[in-house]
Amino acid sequence: AAKAKVKRFLMVGEPVLSLKGPHNAQAALAVALSADGALAAAGFVNGTAWVWSLRRGAKEQALLRHAGPVQAVAFSPDGRRGITGSTDETSKVWSLDTGLCLATLAPHGGLVLAALLLPDGERALTACFDGAVRLSSVDGGQCLRVLREATALDVPVLSMALSGDGAWLLTGSFDGSARVWDVRSGQCARTLDGHREQIKTVALAADAQLALTGSVDGSARLWDLKTGVCLRSLHVAAAMPATDGAE
Repeated sequence: AAKAKVKRFLMVGEPVLSLKGPHNAQAALAVALSADGALAAAGFVNGTAWVWSLRRGAKEQALLRHAGPVQAVAFSPDGRRGITGSTDETSKVWSLDTGLCLATLAPHGGLVLAALLLPDGERALTACFDGAVRLSSVDGGQCLRVLREATALDVPVLSMALSGDGAWLLTGSFDGSARVWDVRSGQCARTLDGHREQIKTVALAADAQLALTGSVDGSARLWDLKTGVCLRSLHVAAAMPATDGAE
């Protein structure tokens, strides 16, 4: 099988570093950067995740192993722990100093599609194909709270982002909706509607005032979270038909 590669790009889009994954990985399904930009991680089809030093371009740790492809990977804010989520319906928290698994979190009822560690490194958020987001303790792996909107039962959650203090969570779903959650109470504070298709990526400002959502409908939207108003919508231009003459 061809070797999987993860590439680091400059803003101009030219790769400055190519990171080689395991020879039997087939493909990278999820990637992440540490907050300080020193480390990169990727989750692979073969159930492993690798962590690299971007300064050296060399592998730091191989995180072994899930029983299915790794669909989600993320760093703790201090870069000392990592979390992975898999089609095997589990999430695992890892020490990036040793590469050892610190905890396997209470299993979901379906594929784990997104995973995050809170700033304290002691709690984790995982999102599942069953539409639930679970807040779990790393120590013991038990589920502390389930975040689920009654109007969106069984709608898969595909993407997540946290505010800088870990108090607010932004999720993007298969039905094209995004939601803002109060992590402490587990309540949905606001629903953002506007996309026509599933939301594959989200980002949340550190102060939780602004959010970005990206959808397979070809648009990215900037939101004011105080009002729920879409401030700007950016659309990917459709491919232009070939022409045989000057405009």
